Amino acid sequence: MHYCTGAPLARLESRIVLDLMLDRFRSALVDAGSPLSFHGSIVFGAERLPLVVQRA
Repeated sequence: MHYCTGAPLARLESRIVLDLMLDRFRSALVDAGSPLSFHGSIVFGAERLPLVVQRA
């Protein structure tokens, strides 16, 4: 097990982008009509997450 020294910076950047996105859009929903795709077995998480957004 190791500790990634860049993880805190990545979390901060993600938080900033998410806050900006939520300020810009009135709603952001996962597009139920589009298939989700996930990374392989080593990395956990979505590879694509199609959204339907409405501007604020």
